[in-house]
Formats: sequence, C-alpha cells, structure tokens
Amino acid sequence: MRRLAIISAILVLAWGLAVPAAARVSLDTVYNSISLEEMQQLMAQFGYTFETSTIGQGDPVISFRQDGYKVGLFFYHKVGDRYSAIQLSAGFSLTTPPSLGSINQWNRAKRYARAYLDQQGDPRVELDLDLEGGATAGAIKELLRTNRVVLTQFVRHIQTVK
Repeated sequence: MRRLAIISAILVLAWGLAVPAAARVSLDTVYNSISLEEMQQLMAQFGYTFETSTIGQGDPVISFRQDGYKVGLFFYHKVGDRYSAIQLSAGFSLTTPPSLGSINQWNRAKRYARAYLDQQGDPRVELDLDLEGGATAGAIKELLRTNRVVLTQFVRHIQTVK
C-alpha cells in the first residue's frame, strides 16, 4: 500500500513537471468565449487524454473518456476562432433501449443534465455551459466533474429503468 502511495506521488509530481507553470491556467481565469487551443490546454491541465477532430463545417469536437464512457465536447456559437458555449454529450447503444417515459423520468429528477432518445432510439445525455456571461476555468473543471457523476447516474438509470 505504501509502495502504491509513493508511485502515485511520483506520477503526480511528474505530471506537474510535464505541464510548465507558465502554461497552467489559473482556475480563476474567466472565459466569455474559448478557443479550441484554450480548451485543449485546460483538458490537458485537468489530466484528460483526448483526441480532436472536426464535424459538420469544420467545427471541432474533443473526444475523451470518463470512467470508460466516450464523451464528446462540442463547441457552439462561433465568432472568429472562439466559441461562447460548450456541450458535453454521451450516447449509448443498448439492445433494449429505455422508454421515452423513463427518459422523461430522468429529466424530471435531474437539474444539470438533459437526456433524450436520438433518431435511432438510443439514449443520450448532455450538459451545456454558456460562457457569454463569463465562466471560470474552475467552472469548466466542475462541469467535467459533474459530467462524470451524471454519466454514472445515467448509466445506472438506463440499465435499471425500462
């Protein structure tokens, strides 16, 4: 157990050295909009491994995993190379998808996330963050943390309620 703690401490220290202090963003930094590069910097700082691709007319999407579930981070309301809204989205393909009633039950009971059945009848869950009024890097970090909790709860919900 002590050996595991020492290894963990070394990894945390190594990560701290890998992201130079000058490259770190203060959690108090306020964003009214965010560029892809700024979001990538935050994701790396928060310890996420991710891939970036484009969709539609070249809009970026960052793909990463939380607790084994694939999550997409989408950008909305583009002005120049900046976006004033971001969205976390995860979809699930199930042999027996949940009913619309169970999705509505989820939406009535939860505050920060919304769920729906996509065009194929598969469940999706999403969280949005509007940056226009200003959101800190800490708020973005909290959105990612909240998403992890939501994913766990949503998967439990769609597996138990039909």
